[in-house]
Amino acid sequence: MIEGIRQLWDKKKYSQVIKLPHMSSGGRHPDFQEVQGLGSLLYVHAALWQGDHVRITVVKKLNVPVCTALCVLWYSSDQNAIPYFAQAVVRDLESYNFENACGYIKCILKAGKNETGEIPVLVSLVDGSDIESGLKITLPIEDTRIHTDDKKENISIGKKIDIKIKKTWAVEFTECLPTMYGFGNAGMLVEKLEMSKLLGAGRVVLYNTSIEPNVDAVLRMYTQEFAAGREKLEVMVHSWDLPPITMHYWGQIAAMEDCLYRYKWTSRYMVFTDMDELIIPFHHASWSELIADREKLNPGSVAFKIRSTVMRKDHSSPAKGLETEAFHYRSEVLRVTDRDDYIWPEVDRTKVFVNPAKIESVEVHGVYEGYGPIDNVPPDQALLYHYRWPLRKSCTDIRDTRVADKYGQRLIQGLKAAWAKLKDVPSGWNPTNETERAQCRNI
Repeated sequence: MIEGIRQLWDKKKYSQVIKLPHMSSGGRHPDFQEVQGLGSLLYVHAALWQGDHVRITVVKKLNVPVCTALCVLWYSSDQNAIPYFAQAVVRDLESYNFENACGYIKCILKAGKNETGEIPVLVSLVDGSDIESGLKITLPIEDTRIHTDDKKENISIGKKIDIKIKKTWAVEFTECLPTMYGFGNAGMLVEKLEMSKLLGAGRVVLYNTSIEPNVDAVLRMYTQEFAAGREKLEVMVHSWDLPPITMHYWGQIAAMEDCLYRYKWTSRYMVFTDMDELIIPFHHASWSELIADREKLNPGSVAFKIRSTVMRKDHSSPAKGLETEAFHYRSEVLRVTDRDDYIWPEVDRTKVFVNPAKIESVEVHGVYEGYGPIDNVPPDQALLYHYRWPLRKSCTDIRDTRVADKYGQRLIQGLKAAWAKLKDVPSGWNPTNETERAQCRNI
């Protein structure tokens, strides 16, 4: 393979065969572009520049080789540009028993930049065993390291709007959420964003496959308020039109991969949670203080694993004195204080904070590839509260008001301010006021 790559540097020979296609500057490309002629490779998503390599998120058949793929790098979009070839390293990520898996391709450059100091602007993929068959796909390369206060980025929220907002400087915590598919629970979204602020997130990233108008209104409000300098939480929304194949949880791993590499250069830490999950520190005011202490105790940790418990949404158990606000704002934090007496072990249902500079890839409940030890945070220091229907090993629960006691009043202030800007926007759901518990079941 290496000898083959060396031979490809015959620019005179292959510049006549490999020609850069015309790249349209109008409209938008599909989020996942189909690829043919590269074996098991089915779709590619985005090409992100990482300083010394280009990383491409892909969808492929699990455990099936991608023939002899090679990367072709272009340092100009001119159709007479000279192609530069680079080795393509292909990896599968966790598939969760689906035949179609998310993976990635690393186009590895020895020098990174060309002789003029430029970085590549486009990348193509080609079958290394049949160069003359031509380019199979070409993608623009996004330099995710650029993050200046005068550079603007278009953020896709609803299908019919396109808001221009300014990028900000690096944040301490970026929180990545999974795909929104047919999502219409504006109440849950507002509470999630307000709690993320209180916990220490500087940026929340969401992926939009399909959302209802009320959720669209919430996202527009937060992005517009941030652009105007009235909101400290940066909400980033990316279009996520899925390919017509079966994938785990609407491409969750692909979204996590995209979020990790799109924002790793501008985030000190990153955390991956679901919309109905909150990571709560018990003895620290914020995530920042928690992780700082954990790093002192376990220097060199690349990730911090948080164990999980279930807050029982099957019945209403509002915090004392906050019953009115709990139902008025559709707040799960205020309405649900009963939880399972079971805390899941470190191998199940955990979520992690990561130091993105030391992580190669992640999975839903942990680190897939990393470069150092993982700190298992004790459950008396922090827990992942999962607000959902019961899923537990016993039929007893515990009254746990720690979240409401610690954050309740500040959360109410945030919810009040947010909904004042969302007049006539429906919350999208009505929580139960029943106090009778659902029948418990073993797992």
